[in-house]
Amino acid sequence: MIKKFYFLVLIASFSFLFLYCSKREQTPSKEMKSESNRIVITVNGGPREGAEDEKKEWDYKIKLFEEKYPNIKVEPTSWQYSPEVFMSRALTGGLTDLIQTWATEGEIVTTKNLALDITDIFNNWEGSKDILEIVLEPFKRNGRLYAFPISAYSMSLFYNKQLFKEAGIVDDKGEANPPDTWEEFVETAKKITDKEKGIIGFAINGETPRVGWHFLNWGWQAGGEFEIFENGKWKAVFDSPEMVNALQFIKDLRWKHNVIQSDTLITYQEIWNMFAANQVGMMIEPANDFALNFLKYKYNYDLKNVGIVLLPAGPKGRWHQMGADYYIINPNISEEKKDAVFKWCIYYISPEWAEARCKFLTVNNKTVGAPQLQIFKGERLKKQLEIFNEYRNVEYYKEYQENVMNYLKLEPPFYTQQLYSEILSPAIQSVLSDKNADPTQILKEGVKTFQKNFLNKVEIK
Repeated sequence: MIKKFYFLVLIASFSFLFLYCSKREQTPSKEMKSESNRIVITVNGGPREGAEDEKKEWDYKIKLFEEKYPNIKVEPTSWQYSPEVFMSRALTGGLTDLIQTWATEGEIVTTKNLALDITDIFNNWEGSKDILEIVLEPFKRNGRLYAFPISAYSMSLFYNKQLFKEAGIVDDKGEANPPDTWEEFVETAKKITDKEKGIIGFAINGETPRVGWHFLNWGWQAGGEFEIFENGKWKAVFDSPEMVNALQFIKDLRWKHNVIQSDTLITYQEIWNMFAANQVGMMIEPANDFALNFLKYKYNYDLKNVGIVLLPAGPKGRWHQMGADYYIINPNISEEKKDAVFKWCIYYISPEWAEARCKFLTVNNKTVGAPQLQIFKGERLKKQLEIFNEYRNVEYYKEYQENVMNYLKLEPPFYTQQLYSEILSPAIQSVLSDKNADPTQILKEGVKTFQKNFLNKVEIK
């Protein structure tokens, strides 16, 4: 009987302890309540493994944002956007709440309903009137908007001032004098090139898909187009005489003028290595802080020796490919998250973060005020420029900064990445590797393939 009594007491004790602990688990403390009530949003494009500088900046940005919005918690992920990774994650439910993407992706994310329609929330934001319309175009369909722009860029000509001066390519003041036309570009490249010393006038980035991407500028400047809407359908038209002229121009740089490197498949990092070693006179790159930081911090290169100007004008004028980065919102997120992710978008491009970032970059000895294609107009633009001018520690590049907006052109709207990687890159690589390659035939076949495999799939709504 006594054993039975103690057994019942023991059971009762365990039961009480279990109920007590369970109750404690179900009733969080004030601190736990506060944490559990926060809205958690996930974002891609976060710091990559081992990228300490990226992590430091992301941590700082998140800290400031969460101080401003303590009810929101931001969780960045390291996966970076690419069409393949994006589609794979979309199919498996692995997309973040916010997805950073490119200007070329408007068609696929809208036709496959992979981006939230943000038209109403964007228009209700007081800053919407300050965003340039051209920046919104890649993600507009039937008057509706599906992405929030966060930055923009355009192509430019980088040139090595030291090599220009050594070759006697200077103006009346003795300063390096970059080319203004295709003809001047060729003559400049010839004067700089000295193969015996390992110096080339122009380094072409021949890797896929960058060489196809860069070709947009040459094609437009020659007077050509890549895709047009005609008779109710989208057509590939990059086999025109103007486009053939552009491809022939590239071919001649290699075989007729002999002003580019012999290994035309080298990466852009390898080209920058050569530029830093004063072996490259000119190269085409987006005008932003990416290349400048690479040159300065990997090679301790003096940025005063770097010139950045407009691309030389072709037979039909001057055009610069414009690109941009955007945030699209996962269409499957909850209602309470929609406001939170939009707050992050707004903060990302705010004057508040612009100034905080300039201070952060200054303290961490990074470039501030590098060429940047602004996405704003009006008072917002004025405010942004005031901030950059206050903290600028690199050259202003006046001619480029104050004129490039007059020559911007958006990338082709449909299957853009496939156009670069599967059609244009192989075409350019052919003429760079084979002196007998026929630009007319190559582009004719390219148009046929691109139309059949891609543009014929475009549904007109």
